[in-house]
Amino acid sequence: MNESLMYLKKLEAVGIPRAQAEVTVEIMTDIIDKNLASKQDLLDQRAETSTEFGKVRAEMKSEFAAVRAEMKSEFTAVRAEMKTEFAAVRSEIAVGFSQAQSNLERMQDKVTIRLGMMLIAAIGALAAIIKF
Repeated sequence: MNESLMYLKKLEAVGIPRAQAEVTVEIMTDIIDKNLASKQDLLDQRAETSTEFGKVRAEMKSEFAAVRAEMKSEFTAVRAEMKTEFAAVRSEIAVGFSQAQSNLERMQDKVTIRLGMMLIAAIGALAAIIKF
């Protein structure tokens, strides 16, 4: 027994004439069919929604992978740039230390020569004093 027949019998049971009950059931059935979703409609919508979510999920996964790749590339470039910059700074520091060391060695040589000359002058003065 389908639902329409069940409703028809209930309407007749409360005293509504069969012709009026049939029209009432027909109108209600039309309204329900046109305005309410059937189980199949819901299942179809669910499948469509699931498919759409799958597409969105795949698209987001692809976008995230692209962002990760771009970030990785950027980080690699920044690391390489920093490595180059650090190497340049180290080189400049090494050159600076080398120049400072050369300057100190030249100054040391000059001081040694001056001390030697002062020592020779002192010995010469001492020898002159001793002769007199």
